[in-house]
Amino acid sequence: MRELMQRVVALDCYGRDKNGINGLIRNINTALIATTEIGLKRTSVIALLLYRPVLKKVITLEEVEKTFDADVTLIIQRLLKTSDLYARNTAVNSENFHHLLFSFAEDVRVILIMIADRLCLIRLGNLMNSEIFGHATTLPWGFMFPRSAEWRALYPGVACHPTQIYEALCYLALFGLLMWMYWRRNAGERPGLIFGVFLIGTFASRFFIEFIKNPQVAFEQDMTLNMGQLLSIPFVLAGIGLILWAMSHPRLKIAYPDRYADDDKDAAPRRTASKHGKR
Repeated sequence: MRELMQRVVALDCYGRDKNGINGLIRNINTALIATTEIGLKRTSVIALLLYRPVLKKVITLEEVEKTFDADVTLIIQRLLKTSDLYARNTAVNSENFHHLLFSFAEDVRVILIMIADRLCLIRLGNLMNSEIFGHATTLPWGFMFPRSAEWRALYPGVACHPTQIYEALCYLALFGLLMWMYWRRNAGERPGLIFGVFLIGTFASRFFIEFIKNPQVAFEQDMTLNMGQLLSIPFVLAGIGLILWAMSHPRLKIAYPDRYADDDKDAAPRRTASKHGKR
C-alpha cells in the first residue's frame, strides 16, 4: 500500500477538485469518517484510497487485485460505476435515480462510502464558509471562524461550538439507526415506522442543537424558542403519531426476492425469502 501511495502521490494523481480541495486530503478525511463513524473496515478503506488513482488510470484494477484481493477490486469497480452515474446529470435528475444508484452500487459498502464522502464535503464546506456556528465554548473541539464577520464582532479570539458538525453527526447516527431498523429488524413491514423515526431523529436533534446556535435573524433575539425550534415541533409530533400508528397495526408479511430480473437467465427460478434468510 505504501509503495502504491508513493507512486500516485509522485505523479500528482489526486490534485485539487473544482472547489480547490486537495484530493488526497479529501480521501483521507473520508476514510477517517468511514472507519470511526460508520465502522467500515480495511477492505473498504483501501478501496476508497485507491479509487481515484484507478479512475485516473495511474494504476490498474489488475495491479490492485494482485496486491490486495478481489474484494477490494470489486468495491473499486462499483465505485467507478456509481461515480459514472453521478456524472450523468440526466440520470441524477430522473425520478428513477435512486433505483439506478442501488443497481450500480450493488453493495451497501459503496453507498456508505459515498455518504461518508458527501458528509466530508459538507463539513469542509461549512467550516471553510464559517457559517451557522454556536455560542462560545471552552471545550477542546471548539472552532474559531475568522472568516465570519459575526464571529469577529461577537467572539474575537474565542472558540465556538461547531454546530454544523453536531448536526452532521446526529444525521449520520440517524442513518445508521434507520439502516439497522430496515435490514436487521424488517421495519419496512410496519408502514410509517421508519419515516416516523426519521422525523423525530431529524427534527429533535435540530431542536436541541438550536439552543447553542447563534440567532440566525434579529427577531429571534428575545424568543424563548427560535423559529427553527417552533417549526421542528410539529414534525416531531407527526413522527410520534406515525410510530404509534405503525405499532398499533399488524405487521405486514413481505416476501423479499433473492434474485432480480437482470440476473443470469440460466440461474435457478426465483424464490422468496425474508431478509433474515427464512424460506
